[in-house]
Amino acid sequence: MQRREFLSMAGLLGLTAGMQPMLAPFARLLDPQDAGAPGDADALDVVSDALVSARRQGKPVLVFVIPARVETQEERAEVWTRGRTLGAWLNHGAESQVVDLALCVVVCASMPELAAHVPGLSTAREPWMVLVETDGAEPGTRFIDGELPPLPESWGLGFGGKSFKEHEAEMVTAVKARTAALHALFRDGLYGNRSLEARARWAGTALTPEELERLGQERLDVRTLPLGLKERGAALLRLRGERGTPNDVDAVNEVLGLVAHARLREQAPAGSYWATSGGCGMHIENDPRESRGAFGCGMGRTPSISRRFLYLFTLQ
Repeated sequence: MQRREFLSMAGLLGLTAGMQPMLAPFARLLDPQDAGAPGDADALDVVSDALVSARRQGKPVLVFVIPARVETQEERAEVWTRGRTLGAWLNHGAESQVVDLALCVVVCASMPELAAHVPGLSTAREPWMVLVETDGAEPGTRFIDGELPPLPESWGLGFGGKSFKEHEAEMVTAVKARTAALHALFRDGLYGNRSLEARARWAGTALTPEELERLGQERLDVRTLPLGLKERGAALLRLRGERGTPNDVDAVNEVLGLVAHARLREQAPAGSYWATSGGCGMHIENDPRESRGAFGCGMGRTPSISRRFLYLFTLQ
């Protein structure tokens, strides 16, 4: 990689010092002594905890919106549809579809829960996602929403004239189209009002001079970086991949893909649970009580790509 082809991290982050006044309103939140600890009586809830973590890391918060309106059958079905679509994206999305998730702190919450921490946020809509920026005195928000390709109709007990294998293939194709469309909406939202360079500058405020120098090395094997630095420096690594050679792109994508999977695939985003279902019955991972759902009669069928999904209901 030629030196002139790569914008050095030092040059990129030259504005970092000028951004320090912007951090002043968050001084209390950025102080670990004032943030509270797990188990404290006033421990932070999912959204406020995410905001604190994101500000510390120089990242936005990405909220997967849990529908709060579940009075009708259609509204209840929407919760399941979202959970399965998001689950397929996180579990089966291509590497290129998950790397940018490493640039965000991801949680699941309803619009009323989010509005309690973001003044003036409208709850009239329930978009797929809301991006909450943390690089200003007040959190700015961007709704991420849009129509996704439809799913084929379920075949029911009569299989609709199709074999299970045929329906499985049809469903897998449809779900992959939906996750690709969801990823496109997310990327448009992530970079719609903040460029990658701007996100890298904000991330740089959370790093030490030594860490910035390490990330800016011309010859760097990003795979050898500590996990914590990969996480906090995700935006800078993403920029390095964009500005570097094909080898840099591959290495960065591999690293950030692993970071995203470690935080979102191995454990569910805060505010949700991972669950699995083959069609009848359901197992909720890490549920302190018994799993729930219909009796496993063996007659239901769920396509493999949708069997592990985000359980977005409150466990009560």
